[in-house]
Amino acid sequence: MNETKNTKIDLKVSADLFVGSNQRGKIVIGDKGFEFINNQKNRNFVFIPWNEISHVVASRGIRKGKIVRFSVQTNRNIGYVFTTKDPKKVLKAMRSYLDAKQLVYEKDMFDRLRHSFTDLLKK
Repeated sequence: MNETKNTKIDLKVSADLFVGSNQRGKIVIGDKGFEFINNQKNRNFVFIPWNEISHVVASRGIRKGKIVRFSVQTNRNIGYVFTTKDPKKVLKAMRSYLDAKQLVYEKDMFDRLRHSFTDLLKK
């Protein structure tokens, strides 16, 4: 089994990673970075140091307060999509290591429709 690369662990939760197919595992947030450890295949291991994370995008559902999933974008333009039972807890743990400008919300469908409708009215 892969051991964590973090020396101090702040949060450890079960999660799913969506890369090609759904992979179940654990998200570990610690002092050195963000990591995902697969339960079945130890070679499917994702470790992202904090300085390599460009931004984290939280996707909301139909209700504004409910976060469905979140995406971690790296400086090399690689994105990893994760889902957990409590994504707010994960994002709060990441907040202590990332800048507030790096944690953003994705526009939901209604915001996109409203902005496109107002753009049409302006023309």
